[in-house]
Amino acid sequence: MIPDISAPQRYALLIAISALIGAAVAGSAAWTIQGWRYGARIDRIEGGHAKAAAAAADQALAYQAQLIQQRDAAAARAVQAEAKARATLRESVNENKRLAAAVAAGNVRLRIAATCPSATGPVSAAGESEPLGDGAGAELAASARSDYFALRDGITEQQQKLNACQGALREFGHAP
Repeated sequence: MIPDISAPQRYALLIAISALIGAAVAGSAAWTIQGWRYGARIDRIEGGHAKAAAAAADQALAYQAQLIQQRDAAAARAVQAEAKARATLRESVNENKRLAAAVAAGNVRLRIAATCPSATGPVSAAGESEPLGDGAGAELAASARSDYFALRDGITEQQQKLNACQGALREFGHAP
C-alpha cells in the first residue's frame, strides 16, 4: 500500500519520474545518434580502405602485366637468337660438307703447312734442286680427311654455341 503523500510531494515525485523518463529517452536518443555517427565514420573508413586496396590491386596487376610482357618479349628474342644461331651453324656445317665433297671429288685440294721429307732430311729453301718424287706439295692423307672435317664441324659447332651464349648474356643484361 502507498502511503498518503502531500500534493507538493506528489508534484516533486511526478517531476522526478518525468525527469528520469526524459533522461532515459534522451540517453536512448543520444545512444542511437552516436551509433549512427560511428556507423557513418566506420563506413567512410572502410570505403577509404577499400579504395586504397583496389588501387593497390590495380597497380599490382598492371605491374604483373608489364612483367609478363617483358618476359614474353625476352623469350621471343631468345627464340629468334637461337633460330639465328642454328641457321648459322647449319650454314657452317653445310659449307664444311661442300668442302669435304669438293676435296673428295678432287676439285679442291686440302693444303696444310708441312715439310716434305726427302732421303737426306727435310727439304730446305737452299735444297730446291733435290727431287720431291711427283713434284706435288704436302697433302693430308685420305684416311685423315674425315677426322679433319669432323674437327672443323666440332669447332664450328662450339663456336656457334659460344656465340649464342654470349648473345643471350648480352641480350638479358648478365654479361660482365
